[in-house]
Amino acid sequence: MERIIDGETLNVPEHVAIILDGNGRWAKKRFMPRNYGHMQGAKTVEKMCEVARDLGIKYFTVYAFSTENWKRPQSEVDALMKLLRKYMIDSLERTAKNNMRVRVIGDKTGLSEDIQKSIADVETASAGNTGLNFKIAINYGYYRYKYIVMFAAVVLLILMVQLFQSVGSRLVSKMDKRLKKR
Repeated sequence: MERIIDGETLNVPEHVAIILDGNGRWAKKRFMPRNYGHMQGAKTVEKMCEVARDLGIKYFTVYAFSTENWKRPQSEVDALMKLLRKYMIDSLERTAKNNMRVRVIGDKTGLSEDIQKSIADVETASAGNTGLNFKIAINYGYYRYKYIVMFAAVVLLILMVQLFQSVGSRLVSKMDKRLKKR
C-alpha cells in the first residue's frame, strides 16, 4: 500500500517478518555475554514495533525461538525463557498503550506453565486492539511439521496431475478438431 512519509510516496508492505538471529554474536563481538545481546535484541524489537506502526504496516512477525534453539546451552535457554517471561509481563501495559494486538504462534506446549499463562493473558488483553498485529513465533520449526508438509505436497501433486490430465485431454481434443478441419 502506498503511503506518504516525510513528503515521499513509499510502497509500504502489509506484513514484515524478521528472523531474530545474531544477537549473541553481536554481544560477543563487543566482549559482552550472549545474554546481553538477547536483551538488546528485545529492546530493538520494541523499537521495530513502533516503526512498523508508524509506517502503517499491519502485521509484524518476529521469529524469536525455534525448536533448534532448545539445543543451546541450558544457561542460555534459561536466560531466553527469563527474557520471554519479562517481555510478556511488560507487553500487557505496552499493548494497551500502543493499541497493539499480540499473538504467539508456534508450539506453546513446550513452554513452562507460567509462560503459557502470560502468553494467554497478553493475547486476551490485546485481542480487541486494532493497531499493529504483532506475532511472535516461538518453538517453531520445520522438523516438527515435516510430515504435514510432505502430505500437503503429495495432495497438491495429485491435484495438479488430475488438473493437467483434465486440461490436457481437452486441449488435445480441441487440437484434433482443428487439425481435422484443415
